[in-house]
Amino acid sequence: MAIGPNPPDLSIQRCTELVRLLRERGADRQEIRAALGIVAPSLIPLTDQLDIRPAEPGRPTPITTHTSREPTLCVPLKTKERAPTMQKRQMPKNSTQKGCLQRHGKMWRVFLRENYSRPDGTVGRKLVPHPLGRIDEISKEEARQKMAQLVVEINQRTTPPTNVTVQEFYSGCFEREHVMKQKYSGRETYRRTFGPHIIPAIGDMKMTEITLGHVQQLCDLKLAEGKSTSLLSHIKCGLTAMFDRAIGHRIITYNPASAITLPKMTHAEPRCPTLEEVRALLAVQRDSDYFPTWELTLLACCDSLNFAEMAGLLWPRVSLTDQLVLADGQNLPGYSVAIRQNFYRKEFGTTKSPARNRILPLPMALVEALTAVRTRSQFSAPDDLVFCEAKGVAISYDVMLRKLKKAGKQVGIPWISWHDLRRYCANALDRLGMPEEDRQYMMGHSSAAMTRRYTTIPDIERKRSYVEQIARELLAPDVTTAVTR
Repeated sequence: MAIGPNPPDLSIQRCTELVRLLRERGADRQEIRAALGIVAPSLIPLTDQLDIRPAEPGRPTPITTHTSREPTLCVPLKTKERAPTMQKRQMPKNSTQKGCLQRHGKMWRVFLRENYSRPDGTVGRKLVPHPLGRIDEISKEEARQKMAQLVVEINQRTTPPTNVTVQEFYSGCFEREHVMKQKYSGRETYRRTFGPHIIPAIGDMKMTEITLGHVQQLCDLKLAEGKSTSLLSHIKCGLTAMFDRAIGHRIITYNPASAITLPKMTHAEPRCPTLEEVRALLAVQRDSDYFPTWELTLLACCDSLNFAEMAGLLWPRVSLTDQLVLADGQNLPGYSVAIRQNFYRKEFGTTKSPARNRILPLPMALVEALTAVRTRSQFSAPDDLVFCEAKGVAISYDVMLRKLKKAGKQVGIPWISWHDLRRYCANALDRLGMPEEDRQYMMGHSSAAMTRRYTTIPDIERKRSYVEQIARELLAPDVTTAVTR
């Protein structure tokens, strides 16, 4: 760097300051001249006029010329070598955040960290802006409330901490990741199991502190209270699923609920109406006050449909002519019905199992009845339900069950249910000689063993001949028994 022409006193001042700095760093005469040759060659002749001696330790070199005119010029002797860069330690990020409310133009907004998927498959965190509303529409306090709700929602998407309690893990992780993905019946089972039974008992305990003794004691206490074995089974299944989820999050390493021991479950004796009882039931249901239970009863007894399958039945999946039509991309023969979905309680869903997706024949009496239903119904479009209420919504299970039981009470079977009619179909098909493989398909069972469970009236005649042969052999008149003593 050329300093250019300067007054003599300024050149001396800069030279003096530079020399002082170099002395403080332990430079000798040769190093000082070399440094001046790089920075200001014009000042080299002045170095002979200066007293260049090593500075005494702890004693600064006096400056006597114009120290306030120019800033001090610092010249390093050589580039300082940096140590090799160490890899930054990856610190675990806190899964909780509070957020900071900001005004951005005419909007309230907050920046929150959210998870995202990197190209290599790993999960990273990034700041994402979230608008909360216009400043002229919501107050600052309302914006803070919306921000607090959003913060809770975002924080629940992160991995839970290892010191989380059972209640915190259930509400913040398990319910969102597992329970809400189940069908309506599954969600209701979890709600009735965790709400009044599991959370009040062990909700305040940490997930890492739960042992087999805790969950086994919970089941034993419920049994002592007189709770059913079915409820105990739901408790065990619910705890097992929750702890499996916790293992996936690496909160715990083993599932204590998998080793719970429960008493043997006893099932109530299954009931099946007789032919005469079903005939009497259909006769009562002819009354218009029971509509559409007559059609539902006939469909359940002939084709083994459960109530959810009948409630979710759409007109495009019912063939009331002898023509081949398409339903869901498959051929639907004439006078048949295709089962593809359920309507249980409040929502539509898939069938209970893949085996329940089946095509069943319709008897002519049922074809005529359904044709009459479609003729007088104002909801007969392709996307309409076969059985619906006045506004076109699906029929209510509770309402239809009350009508069925009211009719059943008149014929002496007040215990009747829609599932009992399905059991009647299984026994009727077996009595008429339908092969087991066909009966299994009609019922929509995944295994023949389940189909045999529905046959409460076994075919005695197939076994009677063998029993008679044994008796004839034992009691034949020409057989004598000699006893020798």
